Amino acid sequence: MSRQFTWWRRFHTTQKLDPKEMYKGASKLLQRIEAGEFEHDGLWEQSYLEDEILEVQFNEFKKKNPKASEDLYDSAYMDFRKKRTKRVNVMRSHHLDRETQMLYDLKNELAKEYNITGDQVWDIMEEFDGTTRELYFYVGSIARGEEPKTKEQVANIPLLFYPQPRHVLKRSEMKWLPLWRKILSRYNFYFAYPYE
Repeated sequence: MSRQFTWWRRFHTTQKLDPKEMYKGASKLLQRIEAGEFEHDGLWEQSYLEDEILEVQFNEFKKKNPKASEDLYDSAYMDFRKKRTKRVNVMRSHHLDRETQMLYDLKNELAKEYNITGDQVWDIMEEFDGTTRELYFYVGSIARGEEPKTKEQVANIPLLFYPQPRHVLKRSEMKWLPLWRKILSRYNFYFAYPYE
């Protein structure tokens, strides 16, 4: 995708699993789930980096212009803040749209996979507390009228794909890695980030 449309991204996106890479005879939906297509995208958390970048950029501006007036500092800070706000608004808007679409897609795919209604899947999803992979097996058990598998039983089922690395900064944005690590030391959302 053109940088024109993704100027606001500092991190690599989740890649969809190419059908040519999928194992034949295994559930395509399970393979997509394991590869991470239906996982939280993290744009909201990534937007916290923008606050840190704003402070760094403003401090650099002050160092380059040590004798500037307070009015110039205020004006420069407002300019940096506008850029930050524009990027954060786009990131959070995309995050909310993506999360909503992903939940609907997952519901529809599970309903199709197990030949049950979307409403049944929604009801299960509302009550379920576990990973997306565990949800896949849970819905399958319910649809077949079986006793649902435990977390331990699901963990013993071999993975077909390992999940994609999440929240990896693009090469051009690696200068912000120390700031991202600082954010992780404060939050480390869901222990989902690889920079430990």
